[in-house]
Amino acid sequence: MSQAAGVTVSFSPNPAVAGQTVRFTWSSRIGSICEIEGVPGITFGRHSGSYSFVASENLSAYVMCEYADRFYTGSSNLTVSNSAPKPVVNVSYSPSTIVSGQATTFSWSSSNATSCSTPAGSGTSGSTVLYPSSSQTTSVTCSGAGGSTTASASVTVQPAGGTPSVSLNVSPTYLYNPGSVTVSWNSTNTTSCDLGGAVSGSINMYRSYTDYIDQTCYGPGGSDTASVLVTVQGTHIPLLPQGIPQTDQDIPQTDLAALGIDLKRPGMFWRRLNLNRDGDKDLIVVDSQRQVAYILLAQNGRYPRINKIVRLVSALSDIKAIHVPANGGPIRVRVER
Repeated sequence: MSQAAGVTVSFSPNPAVAGQTVRFTWSSRIGSICEIEGVPGITFGRHSGSYSFVASENLSAYVMCEYADRFYTGSSNLTVSNSAPKPVVNVSYSPSTIVSGQATTFSWSSSNATSCSTPAGSGTSGSTVLYPSSSQTTSVTCSGAGGSTTASASVTVQPAGGTPSVSLNVSPTYLYNPGSVTVSWNSTNTTSCDLGGAVSGSINMYRSYTDYIDQTCYGPGGSDTASVLVTVQGTHIPLLPQGIPQTDQDIPQTDLAALGIDLKRPGMFWRRLNLNRDGDKDLIVVDSQRQVAYILLAQNGRYPRINKIVRLVSALSDIKAIHVPANGGPIRVRVER
């Protein structure tokens, strides 16, 4: 009597969640009767087959099939977790600000969910076009093996025909050297604004010269503009000498080399400052020979990528303003010359 491997054994799905139905499958390469151990509810079977059961704990299955005084074996392990992941729910209105009588699309999607409860339907994802008459917040609750999760989205409905109004705040309004200011605004009876696009919000702006910052917002009733004067002492960013200054020895040169930037080349000028006020020194580099500028936003002291490339720039003083989203928003850099 001899023994050899030759039985294919598997669980599906694997891993599984407690309470989930699992299919146990085995197959021997020869016709035989098989003895099954470690799977609740079944002990014998033909040379191949399958069996379904509800998983409750980790299992180790062992199958031994006999034919002509020879034994063939196979084994497999099932991993069972006690809890399923909680559902993830995403809800949105697009656009999120409308004028009374306009349409907006309410959308929802989910993962790890088997059902959702929404005012617009019961599927785990979907969308519908609405014409709300007033501002509202809509919640969606999705359920699954891991429990339930609720997410909400809001739409702002402004009166039709109202006159747009915008208020603008800039801090600080006086800079002793070129640097960053925070621009915040709110508006009513509007659907869009020039800076940032949203009807309210904030962005960080780099300023190297004295001028007004303007914000114009638009709505069905027209537009409105607010302005704040920002004074910068001195009109130019001082050009730094070619090479790496002693104070900038901590610039990660390997990061720049990976991006194709070499500060040691002739005609390279740069300035480090915190553009988005996150505590990291960002980097403005001008290659005067190629007439190109690079904006790099630092992440944990490193420069993983070039966030903006601006052509036809021969000096740092050509760059007048850089717009960087505030409050950790998506990075979108706009350069004014």
